[in-house]
Amino acid sequence: MKKDKIWKARDFIAPLGSLILYFIFYLLNVDILRSIFGSVLVLYAPGAAFMKFIFTKEEEIEWLERIVLSIALSIFFIAFSGLFFNYARFGITFSTGIFSISFFTLLFLALAYLKIRKQSLANKVE
Repeated sequence: MKKDKIWKARDFIAPLGSLILYFIFYLLNVDILRSIFGSVLVLYAPGAAFMKFIFTKEEEIEWLERIVLSIALSIFFIAFSGLFFNYARFGITFSTGIFSISFFTLLFLALAYLKIRKQSLANKVE
């Protein structure tokens, strides 16, 4: 049971940590670190959060499949948000891009947390 909790924490820390570190380095104006964490934020964080929402248990999917699907889903979310903001009134800007990435990441992390909490409460009842 303890290993399962560590797995859950690690899955939540990676996308949320990249989001937080990107904003810290953005405010500090450190270009090289902002580029590194920005790449992780764009290419990994939204997909990883969505994968955590879909597959809540470690045994359901291998780690390599999880990483590859996370990257593919992140690219999908970026393309989808770009398409949406292209037709929106305010258009595609840096702030709308960061907002959409942050929104997708935080939304799916919150949904994954609620799903895991519901499953753990159901397991306690059994």
